[in-house]
Amino acid sequence: MMLLEDTMKRLVIMTVGKTHSRKTTFARLLEQELGNSFVMDQDNHAEFINTLTPSVQINS
Repeated sequence: MMLLEDTMKRLVIMTVGKTHSRKTTFARLLEQELGNSFVMDQDNHAEFINTLTPSVQINS
């Protein structure tokens, strides 16, 4: 019998909700509980793009 751990390589969990609905708080708590995980925050992407390419601004 094959175990789930043997077949599952990656798992993506996306949170969707209203502004200030504690999505990031939930994600950070989940990150602490799950081994070998990280939070990829959309706001960080916008900041990164705005820093590297000032001519293409993303309003977050």
